[in-house]
Amino acid sequence: MDDPDRSIGPARRENCNPREAERMHGVDTTKIEPLELEVTVDGNSNVPIAFPVKDPSSIGLGQKELDLLRMKWFSLLGEGIWHHFSMPFDEILEHIEDSFDLEILHTNELRLAAATRIAENFEDLILAIACAKGDLAAWSLLERDLTPLLARMCELRVDETDALLHASRFLCAVRTRTRDEELLEVFPADADFSENDGMPCLQDYTGLHPLRSFLGGPLFANLQDLIRDGLVAATRSGAERDRSARCLRLAD
Repeated sequence: MDDPDRSIGPARRENCNPREAERMHGVDTTKIEPLELEVTVDGNSNVPIAFPVKDPSSIGLGQKELDLLRMKWFSLLGEGIWHHFSMPFDEILEHIEDSFDLEILHTNELRLAAATRIAENFEDLILAIACAKGDLAAWSLLERDLTPLLARMCELRVDETDALLHASRFLCAVRTRTRDEELLEVFPADADFSENDGMPCLQDYTGLHPLRSFLGGPLFANLQDLIRDGLVAATRSGAERDRSARCLRLAD
């Protein structure tokens, strides 16, 4: 006799629809009210955690798009990514709403395309949200993973040492800009910061592109300005730069 437990195997889980997955996890999103999930963390006993469900109409996404994002959230939840960053689904939706004008998505096709791109970069989005909230572990992970990639981009124009230095300084500036933006949200009347100089902040990261692309564009533009102003010496010739550019993949 077949083992009844085998009826729910990997293949079945991959093919299940979002509603079935929600039932498997004990979630009913037909009601817009706080829900409770039991999550096991580090092998400890299950702990009930309340996850409020946001009204789809309030953020400009249809149910199909929400199901797509929620399935990605459940997938990462099962992979244990929440070991470092506990991120309620509703909090992710709030960040998307704050960082991106969803009203410009006039058709179902555009909304679905945007949700698909966000789902592809969901881990980057979670990391950016955690950094925006000042999570030190998140910043450490971001700097560890992105500094080498951004430094390689800078090597198109400067030598290896200067490239690493510029990438590190840039991420420090992004961290400061992100922190200042958070303070502006908390103390809007008392904050007195200089005008935005084009330095990105992670509150603006939407997840439509990889995080390395979101930061890589401003990084390279900043480096070009420094070279133009004579503050940094370019060490790569144009032909050499073109050959390197063909080998570098930072865009999606």
